[in-house]
Amino acid sequence: MNYFFCKDKNTLTIEKQHKNAEFIQVEMFYRGEKKYQFPFFNGRAVFDHGSLVQPFMSKPLHFGEIKVNEALNDILLLTEPLPIDFTIKQMDFKGNVYRTEQKQHFYYAGKKPKAFPFLTNGTYRTTTNDSLVTIGYIDVFENMAQRQKMLLGTTPENTENYNVNVWSFSRKQLKHTAKENEIIDLSTLTLEPKPDFQEVVHALFINQNHVPDWFTFNGFWEDSCEIEQELAKDLVRNHDVKNIVKREITIKLSTGFIFEEEIDFLRELIASDIIFLKLDGKWQRAIPISNKTLSKDKLKNLHHQIVEFKLIEA
Repeated sequence: MNYFFCKDKNTLTIEKQHKNAEFIQVEMFYRGEKKYQFPFFNGRAVFDHGSLVQPFMSKPLHFGEIKVNEALNDILLLTEPLPIDFTIKQMDFKGNVYRTEQKQHFYYAGKKPKAFPFLTNGTYRTTTNDSLVTIGYIDVFENMAQRQKMLLGTTPENTENYNVNVWSFSRKQLKHTAKENEIIDLSTLTLEPKPDFQEVVHALFINQNHVPDWFTFNGFWEDSCEIEQELAKDLVRNHDVKNIVKREITIKLSTGFIFEEEIDFLRELIASDIIFLKLDGKWQRAIPISNKTLSKDKLKNLHHQIVEFKLIEA
C-alpha cells in the first residue's frame, strides 16, 4: 500500500504506451466518479494525484468530533486514511482507449508535518502542569502504546496500523514518571516545562493535517461585547420596538512567554478557521481574528503575544 500526504508533491508519471495516445484520462472514485484529463508531453503525462484528493478530505467541525476526552486522558481513534481508487486510461481525442491501469493509494490531509509521525508542525512546545497536551499521530509510524505505558502507566486499546489517533494528557498526570521541570523528549516532539499560570485557557484548533492541536494560554483574559440593535415601528402601538439584536463578543488571550521555535506554530493557530477555547469550564467555538503575528527576533530568547478571538455563540 502507498500512503501520501495530499499537499506534498505527489506526482505520478505515465509513460506513453501507444503512438496514437494523446492524453490520459484519470478517473477518481470517491463518493462518485471524478474525471480529469492530462496531455502527453515528450511521451509522458504527469499529474499531482494528492492535489486531486485534498478537496475531499473532511475535518472535524464540532468539539464532539475531535476525540479529546479530558476525563480519560487516553488514545482515541480519530479517522482512517482515505482510500482512493484511480483508473488511468491512455486515449485519443476520438475516444479510443489504448491502455488502462488501476491504482489505489491512501491519503492523509495536508503536508507531511515537521514532527512526523506526530501530526503537528510544533516540534518544540512549552507546557505548564495544566497544559492539555493533544497529539494526533499515525499509528504504524510510532509505538505510542509503549510511550503511553511509559508515561501514563496505561496502554491504548484497539489501535490499528495507519489510523490517525489522538493522544490527550496533562503534564500533571505524568508526575510519577516525569518531574515538573523535566523535558519530555518524544524524538520529533519536545515538551518543555515552563512556570505554571495561576489559571489557564485551553485552546484546541484543527491544524493543516485536519487533526486537533493544542496551545495553553494564560487564564487571565479580557473580553468586549458589541451589541448591534435595529429598531422598527410598532404600527399598532405607534412606538419603536427592537427588531433585531446582534451581539459580537471578542476575547484577548495572552500566550505568556514562548520560544522562537513556537512562533510558526502560533501563526498556524491564528490562521486556523476552527478553534475551541475552554472558558470558565466550558468549551466554546471561536475564530482567531488577530491580523499580525510575532516577528522573529534573534536578539530575544522569549516572546509574547496577545491573540484576539471572536466567540461563536451556540
